[in-house]
Amino acid sequence: MTFLALILLLLVLAATVVALAVAVRHDGLGHRPPPRSRHAWDDRPA
Repeated sequence: MTFLALILLLLVLAATVVALAVAVRHDGLGHRPPPRSRHAWDDRPA
């Protein structure tokens, strides 16, 4: 019984890690650049 519980816990933890990795890769943790850095560093007028 304890072994089964350990396997279930590991499965839940693995699923959580995978879900977090997919969310971070897709959304970048909701990070949005500030308005000043909207353009690239070389996109400024001369």
